[in-house]
Amino acid sequence: MSNTRSEQEVIGLRVVGQFVREKWKCRFQELDARNDDGIDGIVFFAKNGEASGETAFVQVKCGPSYKVDQKKNQNSFKLRLGIDYIETHRPRWHRYPGPVILIYVDSSTNDILPHAWWADLKQNDTYDLYYKSYLTIDKLSRFGEHSKGFIKNLCTHHLDHDLESVELKPKDFEYIDLTQPLKKTAWKEYKNIAGVYNNPTLGKITVNRVGWKHITRKGRKPLHIHQSFELLGALKSILTSTKRYEYTKLLEKYEKHSNTIIIDNISLRAKVTFPHRYQGVVVVMLKRKRLFNKNGKANTAKIWFYSIFESRRGKGVF
Repeated sequence: MSNTRSEQEVIGLRVVGQFVREKWKCRFQELDARNDDGIDGIVFFAKNGEASGETAFVQVKCGPSYKVDQKKNQNSFKLRLGIDYIETHRPRWHRYPGPVILIYVDSSTNDILPHAWWADLKQNDTYDLYYKSYLTIDKLSRFGEHSKGFIKNLCTHHLDHDLESVELKPKDFEYIDLTQPLKKTAWKEYKNIAGVYNNPTLGKITVNRVGWKHITRKGRKPLHIHQSFELLGALKSILTSTKRYEYTKLLEKYEKHSNTIIIDNISLRAKVTFPHRYQGVVVVMLKRKRLFNKNGKANTAKIWFYSIFESRRGKGVF
């Protein structure tokens, strides 16, 4: 096993890192050359400069010696990696907790910014059924500025399948009355839900006017408000049963009486089975306020319900 990278590997990683950092505005962490787990780097996705919590594992190949053009199929080409390499690394790629993509850089196309393509290493179609030494690369899957969205969606796809499940009952939606305006019945249900709930990981979470004001805030799209009203039936179940939470966004940080106050958003995500419609991924957004002393120890923490909405609005869920 070599402790250093070849000239072609250095070129490939430079191209990938340049696109991720400069065009995607995300972070690319190159792994040590001594790593032999089939991963050369990790993409850490960001939104508005803040880490989104989504990651993609990357295997980079560079150089014209890998590429094999096909005469019969003009829509794709092959990458020759070798049967031993593929059979050794494919199980490893599938064990990673998220998408694993291969990025092929053809350094013969351009000295400064060579052409590159990408493929999903967890997708069976990437592997040739008969010629097991090769991977199949779709010529339309060019790697560049535009491919960020496609690869980021893979992160959400893998994350959705790892979510905790919540199953709801018809009684959870009895507050919906077609003879009355939805906002009126939702407000009545929200007042019934209001209180303090114990989450198995975060502890006490308060549901009060903070959440209602944020859901119905001026400027929020009416359809999004409508969706939040319809999802209130899932709120109690998600608050009391979902163990894993995700950091979402820093809202405020300031000093007060030798203490540091940090206010941020965190979220609970669950795969929800509804009694009256298709399954969906529901996000419960929380507002958290923590007080740290001068030694960096958290003395107190308060958490409020902030919003509820369905993840991946307008897209296929799974």
